[in-house]
Amino acid sequence: MSNFEFFFSLFGLLFGFVLVEVLSGLVRTIKAKRLAPGSEEHGIRLGWLTPLLGLFILLDISSYWENLWEIRNSVAVGFGTIFGSLFITGVYYFASSLVFPDNTEAWPDLDKWFWLHRRQVLACILGVNLIWIPIWKFLAPSGVTLIEALLQLPYFAFVLIAMLSRNSWVVGIALTILSTVYIGLGIADLVSHVIAS
Repeated sequence: MSNFEFFFSLFGLLFGFVLVEVLSGLVRTIKAKRLAPGSEEHGIRLGWLTPLLGLFILLDISSYWENLWEIRNSVAVGFGTIFGSLFITGVYYFASSLVFPDNTEAWPDLDKWFWLHRRQVLACILGVNLIWIPIWKFLAPSGVTLIEALLQLPYFAFVLIAMLSRNSWVVGIALTILSTVYIGLGIADLVSHVIAS
């Protein structure tokens, strides 16, 4: 096992916990949303903002695996690298644990939970990416061009909009755009691999 494979296995395991946190929160909420037999109550109102935030976190964290793989030959494995990965995953875990409430029955309207915690969640994501993206671009084999650096600005702008706006439509559109870009990049990457093979 190479040094990078050792590091990547730890990094992947830690990010796996983040993915599980978001997905298990969604599953808990969907289970609580179902009505008890014979119940006339409306159950939990899921809304659309919380699932959008969860989707964005899942896609954003998935991009780290691809980013890290791209710079695998430039990563020097040591205490600094391991500490950095622990810091990034720790912040992401904190953010992902706030996407869905632990006790969904105490929050019958998840939009209220969203408005209470979305700034903390998005501030964590913004802060981590302000650290990670320059490191990733610096270590990338192709280097960084001015155009590539400028292309990161819309990402930060939409995260800030989603974090600061008080309008649910503006926040929802910003999160949708961020998620759609990730999905589009994933589809384009898949198509390019299919064409290349």
